[in-house]
Amino acid sequence: MTILEQTSDSEAGFTLIETIVAFAVISVSLAIAIKAISVSLHNAERSRIEAEMRLVAKTLLSEMVLEDFQLEEALGGREGPYSWTQSTNPMAIRGGSEVRTITLEITHNARPKLTSKYLTFARGD
Repeated sequence: MTILEQTSDSEAGFTLIETIVAFAVISVSLAIAIKAISVSLHNAERSRIEAEMRLVAKTLLSEMVLEDFQLEEALGGREGPYSWTQSTNPMAIRGGSEVRTITLEITHNARPKLTSKYLTFARGD
């Protein structure tokens, strides 16, 4: 017959210090994970907005070239959450036809720091 040894209450389980250290390690790990998730979500949102800005710019520039934009003054407008300004400048090329540069600047209204410039050329016949 075997005799089971009984342990006293002081020897059973985790000590208070061990429990506090475990909670501290878990808390730091969770804080780092939450920060990483937050940064990745912010970067994904920024990439989505920049992709939409490129799409809006491409559409607007295509419309301007197809309409044979001859305007010299700056124009502007809104397209969804974006504001845009357009300027057209003539560019003389020796021995060739006149070329116009169309510059389009798009800004996200909710995030004014997100601004992009796009440039294209249109030949004036």
